[in-house]
Amino acid sequence: MQPVPPRVTGRRRRSPAAVLTCLLAALATVLAGALVSIAPATAATVDTNAWYVLVNRNSGKALDVYNLSTADGGSLVQWTRNNGNNQQWRFVDSGGGYYRVQSRHSGKVLDVYNLSTADGAAVVQWSDGNGVNQQFRLADSSDGYVRLINRNSGKAVEVQNASTADGGKIVQYSDWGGNNQQWQLVRVDGGTSSPSASPSASPSVSPSASPSAPSGTFTNPVLWEDLADIDIIRVGDTYYYSASTMHYSPGAPVLRSYDLVHWEYAGHSVPKLDFGNKYDLNGGRGYVNGIWASFLNYRPSNKTFYWGGCIDFSKTYIYTA
Repeated sequence: MQPVPPRVTGRRRRSPAAVLTCLLAALATVLAGALVSIAPATAATVDTNAWYVLVNRNSGKALDVYNLSTADGGSLVQWTRNNGNNQQWRFVDSGGGYYRVQSRHSGKVLDVYNLSTADGAAVVQWSDGNGVNQQFRLADSSDGYVRLINRNSGKAVEVQNASTADGGKIVQYSDWGGNNQQWQLVRVDGGTSSPSASPSASPSVSPSASPSAPSGTFTNPVLWEDLADIDIIRVGDTYYYSASTMHYSPGAPVLRSYDLVHWEYAGHSVPKLDFGNKYDLNGGRGYVNGIWASFLNYRPSNKTFYWGGCIDFSKTYIYTA
């Protein structure tokens, strides 16, 4: 009887090419798993049942309903984070990847004022009408920050002039990805958010009774214009600046500010100098005549603005709005 030959138990050797193919396949699997595990949360993961504080990347301050306003048109500013209800927001689904951003304090939503499509247009709060100027999509930036892009204008919500001061105004501007256009969504309940929560700054409550003087650093002059006979009044949370303009038409410009530093034109008290043909250069000229020593005031009882000015050094006119 012939002995049974011993069984060979060693593995068949693979060619180097086959080994390399297997290694590459395994490495691809590992890398794919790693990429899945470290991918940052995206804007699409916002929780519509959660309340968020929106923290600006440039300043570290929070989106804030100024002066605890509950009125339509209430100003939006940035303010040192304190987690007050006027700094808490939730995202209400409007469909198509757009949301309304609703204040917990007032129940009103972010609104680009008057459906503006212009750079620098104010973003205010307004009753929720689900208008396209109240709808925003969340565009991802780096490190988990997002930009809020308005459906009507296509522009981004930003802190004007990249201010780092309390009271910096919130406006819309062309989307260029600046740090002042980027916001961190921090869940108030401490849950998982997009992006993840970070420690808050020391509490500093925004004003509840009156606007404060501008904080931070600014440089004079705050206006590079010759606007004489300055008269500044405050109505609600807004400052108004009126000036005399002599023979210029339209006359008596009115500027608006929320911090006494950043000013924008709101209109003119005297749309046309209809005080004689000389202001139309018809049979004369009104140079260095026109409006002098003007003033502006507001009467809350009838919600009326009053403007007065001396015309041609001899008459006084009163306008109302």
